[in-house]
Amino acid sequence: MKKVLLGHVGVDSGQLIIMDPCYINSQWKGYNDNIIGVKLWGEAHHEIYNFLLLKYPKLHFTYQNHIIKAAVKDENLANEILSYAYMQSLSLGKKIVFDKETDSTYEKICNVTNDNKKQGGPIAYSKGHEGFAVAFRSGVGDGLYPVFATMEEIPGWGESITKVEIQFVNKAE
Repeated sequence: MKKVLLGHVGVDSGQLIIMDPCYINSQWKGYNDNIIGVKLWGEAHHEIYNFLLLKYPKLHFTYQNHIIKAAVKDENLANEILSYAYMQSLSLGKKIVFDKETDSTYEKICNVTNDNKKQGGPIAYSKGHEGFAVAFRSGVGDGLYPVFATMEEIPGWGESITKVEIQFVNKAE
């Protein structure tokens, strides 16, 4: 049994996925494929949440982990909400960050890694069954992290990778 460095993986979103690359073309949904809502966060999140409840009483807004979300499939309404939130944040002199939420694969990954308890989990295939990918937080955020393989002799197969590890923190340092 030996441990070898396979290479390094760059992280800029604070998260990673493990998946079979053969599914990228058939299963990966692009960022703007289908608008399903809006999301807002930032310094003014609490005030903006209250403004939105008053301005759009018929919409259902959720407020969790300092992120405001609303299911809005109409692009014009989504743009109106985001514009209103932005104008309110300017009047408050506080920052708000906002975006449209889509049914993209990236959004699904973000939703899974946003879970503060698990910090990751499975991403389903487009038909709904598990196995497309596993997403997880990168531990301590963005950076360039070493990826190691444990190699072992497997009868009938020869030397094979039996485990892959990504080292986010070097405890020896």
